[in-house]
Amino acid sequence: MEFGVALFGALVTNALPKLLAMMEKNKGHPSPLRENVRSIHENLGLIQAAIRTINVSSIGRNVTELQAVGIAQLGRLAADIEDCIDCFHIGKMSPKDFSRKIEQLKGRTKEKHEELQRSIKTANEITAGPATSSATHPAVGAAASAAVPRQLQVLLGNTTGSMPSNLNCLLYFCMFPCDHHVERNSLIRRWLAEGLVIAERDDRSSLQDVAARYLETLITNKIILPIKESNNGKVKRSETPEEILEYISRQSRSTNFMTFYGDREEGMGYIRRLSVRPNSAAGNGVLNVPHEFCYVRTLAVFPAEEPGNYDDVLDFPKAICDLLMLKYLSLGSSIVRVPRRVEKLKMLETVDLGKTVVVTVYSEILELPYLRHLLGKLHLCTDDIWLWRKDNLRKFLSKDSRLETLSGFVTGKSKGFIKLMRHMKRLKKVKIWCDSATDKANLKKLRQCIEIFIGEGVGRSLCIDFQESSGQFLESLQAPGSRPSPGSIASLKLRGKLPKFPDFIGQMTGIKQVCLSMTNLSGDEIIGGLSTLTILEYLKLVEQNLEPLVIRPAQFPILKRICLVGVTSLGIEIKAMALPALVSLHLICETLGAHPGTPSVEIMHMAELKEIGLHSALSLNAVIRGRWEAAAGGHPNTPKPLVSFITCP
Repeated sequence: MEFGVALFGALVTNALPKLLAMMEKNKGHPSPLRENVRSIHENLGLIQAAIRTINVSSIGRNVTELQAVGIAQLGRLAADIEDCIDCFHIGKMSPKDFSRKIEQLKGRTKEKHEELQRSIKTANEITAGPATSSATHPAVGAAASAAVPRQLQVLLGNTTGSMPSNLNCLLYFCMFPCDHHVERNSLIRRWLAEGLVIAERDDRSSLQDVAARYLETLITNKIILPIKESNNGKVKRSETPEEILEYISRQSRSTNFMTFYGDREEGMGYIRRLSVRPNSAAGNGVLNVPHEFCYVRTLAVFPAEEPGNYDDVLDFPKAICDLLMLKYLSLGSSIVRVPRRVEKLKMLETVDLGKTVVVTVYSEILELPYLRHLLGKLHLCTDDIWLWRKDNLRKFLSKDSRLETLSGFVTGKSKGFIKLMRHMKRLKKVKIWCDSATDKANLKKLRQCIEIFIGEGVGRSLCIDFQESSGQFLESLQAPGSRPSPGSIASLKLRGKLPKFPDFIGQMTGIKQVCLSMTNLSGDEIIGGLSTLTILEYLKLVEQNLEPLVIRPAQFPILKRICLVGVTSLGIEIKAMALPALVSLHLICETLGAHPGTPSVEIMHMAELKEIGLHSALSLNAVIRGRWEAAAGGHPNTPKPLVSFITCP
């Protein structure tokens, strides 16, 4: 019961802003439509106020089934209001039909408010009467029989935070399979795309920050369990405990919050979020996305063992392109081409095409008005390469496009994305794959494109994978030292062989995160090149052999996290008084010869050290394990740094 009440509050929280926007849009123009919208708004407010009067602790044992059903119906009402407004917004409903539907919804909100008042009165009469038990009293609701997990009880009882009114964010975890590690950024993108994150009126934080606090609240209350940390120490991946997942899955099904194939075979006409998994009906080739699924906001397809497993059942042009309310589309490397008809999906904010298969796209996907995140290993169709010359496309990308993430695209012989990227003024994160077909002319254009990206923004992230090409083009790349904001990118990742350490990296003194993989450079070459980066906070190096590598005092004075991975060997020295701000030290190598308390690795002066990570194979070496655990045990920190044994990241 408590959860149902809170969930209705969450749904209303989404519907009310849209109603307010509708009222504002019609301001100054008295009409039946405006009056009906105002009436719905007032009725929802009365319903919320009535729900707050319910004494959950006293009614929990004596809730009537009518009341439990009523709360579920209120959730559907709030969803219907949101659907109605969205249908009108995308042009799927005429003004006349919209006015008629709003009038019907006005009557429903008034009716539901009166029903709720009667159910509260009945429940109070039951509570005031003789004590009854759920085993004997016929009016006990079925919803009360499913005990709320202890962790959720704590959350629901917290009246000071905003999370209880946004429990739909928690329900979203039902979208993922039970053994799936939920990736932080993907989850937050989904929440934001659907408008599930609502800031308090006096909260000036970005919605991204509000969403991060939601997730932190769930983790703090042990409702969601952390699995892996990211570069900045925040939780990168998490999972849902079985008890919590079972409970919220029941709630999700009862409110039509989410559906996955295998739930139902018939009567699936009203679906807002659809999760397709390899072990569901889709894996047997019986899935077709019907046209009547017109209210789907999220379609998530989880990867199958073979990329073509969904070819016969996911008909993109005929089905997916008719889901006009889609805001989040994740296809898990299930297709190799996105058709031009994707232009119909005007509401899309995130498209995730997976990163294991190269997917061909057309320029239409770049012209989606609300698209913020385009993810995958993308190739712009050669038929569209000439489009970069079109003024209307360049003008849209420069002024109207909302695209923030392009992660990423494949260069090859195509100049399409390279030419267009310079016009994407809002880009914050870019990933580029240079394949074996990338010629010198294209690499030159790519270098110029990267220079513009580095120089024009602040806090940007750049990732380049040139394993199949040559990193030589980076030698002549110039950091924007002559521009007002040198070193404007915050994060840089490079993967592939380098003839020498690129000078431009050392020139970007504002960079905070660096990850270099398989460059074929020695550890000292890399450390020497990075020594000018005095505000570096995170460093990850992955090499076949990192020898020799020496970190001295005064280098990286505020570095908080370092991860050094040697596939075959890791000859490292961390001198005394080096890395004074270090919080996390990861030395990942099966043949690690460095031991703490010796000239190789000095850790006692690292006053902030909280965690030491070693290769999982070393857990079987009693001598090495004992030395590291003894060093951690003798560290002056309280609590002592934790020694963990992990697989190669």
